Amino acid sequence: MVGTAYPDAVPTSEIPQPTDDAQPAQAPRLAALDPPMVPFAIGGIVAWAVAGLALLPFRHALSAHGHGDWLAICLAGFLWGFPGLAVMIKHDGNRRRRRGR
Repeated sequence: MVGTAYPDAVPTSEIPQPTDDAQPAQAPRLAALDPPMVPFAIGGIVAWAVAGLALLPFRHALSAHGHGDWLAICLAGFLWGFPGLAVMIKHDGNRRRRRGR
């Protein structure tokens, strides 16, 4: 039964085994991504504004169907984007200082 499930499998006797004194190979460490964040904050503000403006003509239909909160949610997302933008401006400034630019 052992050899029937995977007929093309490599037998364990052919797999090289590490010796006691050999160190396991370490993969190179990848650098963390640290992109500028201000464009993401601005994109979020714009996305909430566009969503709110797109829903504005349908505000009566939204209210009639019990979805009148969607405009308030868009407004909240738009307004909360500005403190987020301030935080991201500070973050990008610290990022530039860290990198020495």
